[in-house]
Amino acid sequence: MAWLALAGWVGVAGDQDRTALLGHAFLWDPLFALWGVLLGLALWHTRNDGVQKV
Repeated sequence: MAWLALAGWVGVAGDQDRTALLGHAFLWDPLFALWGVLLGLALWHTRNDGVQKV
């Protein structure tokens, strides 16, 4: 979302802090994306295929 605001595609209410948007765009947004990918991979890796082992 910060990338869209920096590009001017999304309007930000009030004064926008460019330094904060850059921090979000370059630090926090990629970290949250990485966290989401790793969480998805962990859930996929530990999923139950519905087959019961006896």
